Amino acid sequence: MDAENRVGNERDSTFRMDTVFVRVLQRGEKMTLYSYSDHIKDRFYYTEKNSETPKELGYRVYYDSNKVNMFRGRTVNENTYMKQLYDLAFKYNVLTDRLQKMIEESGYEKRYI
Repeated sequence: MDAENRVGNERDSTFRMDTVFVRVLQRGEKMTLYSYSDHIKDRFYYTEKNSETPKELGYRVYYDSNKVNMFRGRTVNENTYMKQLYDLAFKYNVLTDRLQKMIEESGYEKRYI
């Protein structure tokens, strides 16, 4: 079941540190991508070269009653992962028009990440 079918009633900014086994999705020269699935959602992480602590690619979906009107939906999607991917592509000087389009069209799913 995807995250949008389990939308919370408010923005949840809680987090916790834990030790888990992650799956390596892609190992590269500059960074490595990982995934982890729990009872809430699939999560994606990355580490840069010479870093041991994975960073989560951020994504939140929640219901915001303050955004209900005739022009806006009630479900909020925070696609923080897109900005993170742009920043990484820019940092490593690999951001092209094609890559930018791929990031813009990506979903928070393994097939896109």
